[in-house]
Amino acid sequence: MIGYSNVLTSVSDFRPELKWTRAEPFYGDLGYSLPLPWPQTTTAGYWNAGTIPEVKALITRDDPEWFAVDDRVRTTGGLPEIDVNDPVYQFQRSDYTTIVT
Repeated sequence: MIGYSNVLTSVSDFRPELKWTRAEPFYGDLGYSLPLPWPQTTTAGYWNAGTIPEVKALITRDDPEWFAVDDRVRTTGGLPEIDVNDPVYQFQRSDYTTIVT
């Protein structure tokens, strides 16, 4: 019968010459090495349902209102994604809303 009395590892078996090394440098990111694209300009669409029930208001125009994240418009090849001078993107629903008391 073969006995297994030899201890192969021990707590006192410390060799300072053995160190962990990285195969690649630490990039400091979450795994996304490619830059993520900036979000597109978005809208909530046409709004014909009125306002929320707690607010009594009259909306006379229901055109979509456009929003850009942090007021920054995404570009492609140096050209903006939208024409910021187009009147469609200048619409603000608050200009056409009257609060009813």
